Amino acid sequence: MAFRRRSCIPAALAVFFLLLAGQSTAGEDQTAVIWGRHGDEGTLREACDTGHYNTVIIAFLSVFGHGRYSLDLSGHDIRRVGNDIKHCQRKGIVVLLSIGGQGGDYSLPSSRSAADVADNLWNAFLAGRRKGVVRPFGNAVVDGIDFFIDRGSGDHYDELARKLYSYGNNKGKGVMLTATPRCRFPDRRVEKALATGVFARIHVRMFGGDVNCTAAPRESWEKWAAAYPASQVYLGLVASSEQDPGYLSPKPLYYTLVMYIRDRLNYGGKMIWDSLLLVVVSCLAAPATADWYGPLAVYWGRHKDYEGSLREACDTGRYNTVIITFYNVFGYVKGRYGLDISGHPVAAVGADIKHCQSKGVQVLLSIGGQGGEYSLPSSQSAADVADNLWNAYLGGRRAGVPRPFGDAAVDGIDFFIDQGGADHYDELARQLHGRGVVLTATTRCAYPDSRLQKALATGLLGRIHVRMFGDNQCTMSPLDAWEKWAAAYPRSKVWLALVASWEQDEGGYMFQKDLYYGVLQFILNKPSYGGIAIWDRLSSP
Repeated sequence: MAFRRRSCIPAALAVFFLLLAGQSTAGEDQTAVIWGRHGDEGTLREACDTGHYNTVIIAFLSVFGHGRYSLDLSGHDIRRVGNDIKHCQRKGIVVLLSIGGQGGDYSLPSSRSAADVADNLWNAFLAGRRKGVVRPFGNAVVDGIDFFIDRGSGDHYDELARKLYSYGNNKGKGVMLTATPRCRFPDRRVEKALATGVFARIHVRMFGGDVNCTAAPRESWEKWAAAYPASQVYLGLVASSEQDPGYLSPKPLYYTLVMYIRDRLNYGGKMIWDSLLLVVVSCLAAPATADWYGPLAVYWGRHKDYEGSLREACDTGRYNTVIITFYNVFGYVKGRYGLDISGHPVAAVGADIKHCQSKGVQVLLSIGGQGGEYSLPSSQSAADVADNLWNAYLGGRRAGVPRPFGDAAVDGIDFFIDQGGADHYDELARQLHGRGVVLTATTRCAYPDSRLQKALATGLLGRIHVRMFGDNQCTMSPLDAWEKWAAAYPRSKVWLALVASWEQDEGGYMFQKDLYYGVLQFILNKPSYGGIAIWDRLSSP
């Protein structure tokens, strides 16, 4: 999939909205997105080409009810939308038109106005073709109408719903109707309309300034689901805390809400407000051929119960590299080596490594980490550890050396040395490189990282993942930090290693605008720029 640079660069404002897709819901969620609120969000066609949405909701028909009708698509070229609608529908994506919105001039003052609006919707946007009615999208036909009624009274919207539903289409079914109500139950503006029972879906906005509601989103969703058991009830979510205080970050979203409702019969999926911040999903969560941000790596192995298997990480199609963490017992006692992957079944990892490699995903094993028992007290210990890594995880096959991953061989070794001294890691690097092993390093942000300085001085580590977190002084100037590393190691590719959520490192997490405008826009085209490494798989898609 090829996004033009124009589309993906603004999307970098939301680089970490990719987290939303990160919490597993068995891969069966439907995902809808609101489109049309930002002229620079990309076209409707581009939104559909991401492959991440089942539904796109065009917003808004914002003037109706008084004999006048008008669309507000924030400056998008309306002449192109008709062809884009057809393109989306050919891909199996439902396209809805949302009426109302948070501004505009609309109401239904009478039964007659409800009938008139229904007639206009049918002939201007749906399957009707009455002569004299202007069709803004040409002969394209939207699949249904979404009620986003955010002002005025709720009178006569029930009549509008019944009238629209009565029209039907060429399959003998009524017009598809959905609603996007406010979070608090009931929403008086759409209560009468929903009481008709003709709405297939309800997108409950878990945002919008209702603190009582957004403080208890599970209870809110359950009220809506219980009240309308025949409708699919969606979670309406904002993509960023910058959009609304009601933003639910990935961990609370999953652990306080999704994990409890995902198996309910009328759980529908997620509806995202809005497409400007969701274009990033198409860029970062696209197959690894998308090239605007460079390759994408993810650290895996720190969360057995929640991050999924290594195979599942590779099957997302989003990563060029998966880094298994950690080989974290070595060097202290000769012959004592340990792997900590947080309880994941080690016996399954070998087959998953082969599966990942068959998909072109590089698999590295990271040594060290933020705990464990490791050091290299001598040259002999460096030689011993190199020997163990070679025969236990790489291409060696010396008899008597256990291979935790069976006959699977990782593609290389990542040095994530976060404790102890720096001595002898340069010797370890030379020993491994002499056997043709790919070597990378995951360093602390502040330059230089004393624990890895000697190893990096060998010039044998082809990639450096610089952790842009964990050091407040450094993360205040991330561009300066990256440039220091890139200048010091011009023969290595220097990556941005980023936390995926402020909950992982509140001081080190970079908000979307800061990431793009403060760092990415200046380094994307630098020859030393390598890509983005996400810490970690728990919060990454």
